[in-house]
Amino acid sequence: MADRIIAFEGRRISVPADASDAEVAEILGGDLGPSPGFPTDANARPTAPNNRADGTQEHWYERSPVPESSRRITPTPGLAARVGENLRFGSQAAGEGIANLIGFPTDAATAVLVNPAIFAKNTLFGGETPFVKEPTFGSEFLKNTMVRPAAQAAGGAVDPDKLSFPRRAVFEGIGGASGGVAAGGGILALGLRRAATLAAQRAAGEPLLPRFLDQTMKSYADGRGAAVARDAAAGFGSGVGLAAAKELPPSARDAGGGLGGWSPIRQQASRGASADSPANRRFR
Repeated sequence: MADRIIAFEGRRISVPADASDAEVAEILGGDLGPSPGFPTDANARPTAPNNRADGTQEHWYERSPVPESSRRITPTPGLAARVGENLRFGSQAAGEGIANLIGFPTDAATAVLVNPAIFAKNTLFGGETPFVKEPTFGSEFLKNTMVRPAAQAAGGAVDPDKLSFPRRAVFEGIGGASGGVAAGGGILALGLRRAATLAAQRAAGEPLLPRFLDQTMKSYADGRGAAVARDAAAGFGSGVGLAAAKELPPSARDAGGGLGGWSPIRQQASRGASADSPANRRFR
């Protein structure tokens, strides 16, 4: 029996004469749809054969048409939708930065006291007590129980681990900057209050007794907005560094990456050291 010649998408393909429609579809590598020869019959395949002079028959097939739903172009979000999405993105990033700041004491205590104690216990007395990875009221705890649920309720939370590097860098940068502003703003408020107290004591003729962190608070009281702006810039840069660190292999991250959440505290510590230098004047 002579083979059939299939005209398909501009090509002529030879198939066995006794091949079923399913076998022809498999040979052609696609789903065969309705034939234009029978436009009113959804199940018509193939068209009526054309008898050729050489004794073969020619059949015409076509692929199934693309569903209407697949041809629809996803509409571009409007300006209001994009603004709302960016606001949610920035708000969650800022909230996570504040969570890093508030949760830092708990995280630090866990890393310095709790987990070393667990390690010592496991080493000396045996057992496999797991380390504390997410302490209550630590930064991750606050993010998972407060920040991200609030963002989800507001229209959708962002999963930082699924962001591309540029968006992750912006996300962590906003978080670091918000933490820097919160920490710097708190020190500024303490500095202004301390300056007012010292001024009142000076006016009353009382002795001025220095206190811990007087020099650090004075640098903020003198610099006002500039000091907080520097903290914001330093926090943003540290957040970008954190995002870059998360792109490293896990072994490299475990060796010291991922400390960007501590940036506000480290920034205040470095500022405090410079403020205590002899070149800095004391409150007077």
